[in-house]
Amino acid sequence: MGDEYNYGQTGISIYSVMMAILFFSAALTAAIILRRRKAGGKKCLYTLLIWITILGVARLLIPLDLSQAVVVESERIYPWIRNWFLFSIRGVPVWKLTLMIWAAGSAVYFSFEVRNLWREYQDVGKCTAAEHEQVLRVLKKLQLKKAVVTVSEKVEVPKVIGIGKAHIYLPELSVSDEEMELIIKHEYQHYIGKDFLIKLLYMVLSALLWWNPIMHIFRKDLEYLLELRCDGNVTKDMEQKEKISYVEMILKVMRQTKEREKSYAEKAGNLFRRDAFIRQRFEILLGEEEREKRRMIPFVFVAVIFLLSYFVIIQPRYPNPPEEDLLYEVPVSNENAYILRKSNNVMEFWIDGQKWFDLTEKDLKSEPYSTLPIVDEGE
Repeated sequence: MGDEYNYGQTGISIYSVMMAILFFSAALTAAIILRRRKAGGKKCLYTLLIWITILGVARLLIPLDLSQAVVVESERIYPWIRNWFLFSIRGVPVWKLTLMIWAAGSAVYFSFEVRNLWREYQDVGKCTAAEHEQVLRVLKKLQLKKAVVTVSEKVEVPKVIGIGKAHIYLPELSVSDEEMELIIKHEYQHYIGKDFLIKLLYMVLSALLWWNPIMHIFRKDLEYLLELRCDGNVTKDMEQKEKISYVEMILKVMRQTKEREKSYAEKAGNLFRRDAFIRQRFEILLGEEEREKRRMIPFVFVAVIFLLSYFVIIQPRYPNPPEEDLLYEVPVSNENAYILRKSNNVMEFWIDGQKWFDLTEKDLKSEPYSTLPIVDEGE
């Protein structure tokens, strides 16, 4: 009914969008499973997971059908879904009701997320900045561009907010200058990596696909991936001894923020409460690099799967096409077609002496039915 795949053409269809959502969900599922494996302490893991996530999002945002795509015909699942969406409830097609519910759910989800984001801004806005000698010394040494550090008792755990400037918020911590330097470096990496924008993008995607459980399961994993990336950027040029000091700094911050982060975790779900992730984080930090050739194999494999996904499209196949579809293949005119009005006012559509299907009042107002003669039963 106008949604068939056009062979030999490149474009976007409802089926290409469905394939994009399926591939995106599969990519996030793979990232969740890989991150939670016991063997997840390999050093290249977090880079691979980020790679999978990026390609998954790219596939979702670019739902193209290529002209060379292979069409896989579905005779049961897709036809059943298609027929269900074309079914009408009190004259309203299911697909319209679905879109209305989808849009309403997205609006509600997005409004709640914006409200939570606004509350977080209000909370940090209440933090009064005071001169902190240790922070001033460290900032002078680091000479970070566009960085503003605020130390306040109202801050539960270290965090950074901002797009044009890195607003770093720290609780009162008893650490050395070297440890404070590592803390600020780590938080600044969130700013350099545009993690705030990444979270905003994922928030929008989550609002659009609020009905997809994978989106909500992966949200915490996204936080973990961004944390691992910052760890990797801060420690990439460190010797093993320096990395151990970095791990000790994380443990010290965890101990000092234990009580504060409990209340913060209830509101925002922070990273420190997940023991499994902490172990994995330290394993990656202190682990050894894999051989270059072996390390590239999973990246190449993921890239190949991403490219191949554009060359497959799944469509419904009907052994006996619906009569409504055949209508577009049969010429309809006043000479071979008419509408039969039954004694009970039921309208029937007839072509070449054969009844095809019943019509509704709405059908009679659209072509080709509005151009056909109406014949009363018995004439």
